[in-house]
Amino acid sequence: MNFQWIDNEKGVREAADKAVLMVYNVDNFELSYSIGEVTRGDLSGTLAIPNGEVGDKLSMFLFFQSATNSSLVSSSQFWEV
Repeated sequence: MNFQWIDNEKGVREAADKAVLMVYNVDNFELSYSIGEVTRGDLSGTLAIPNGEVGDKLSMFLFFQSATNSSLVSSSQFWEV
């Protein structure tokens, strides 16, 4: 799964913030995730799709965690296919 985003230049943010990517297979309860393997400044990241079958319902999530204060996180973006 390819994730891409733009820097909206609003609020507290740093290019070094950790990107948190998640793909959840709703049909078989499998989850793939990545925490901090890519940063906000990378503007994109890739994540393996969890095990499943063609036609399974997938939910994707993306949010950012501060590189300097792990309790600071952005609002999340969510979509399904």
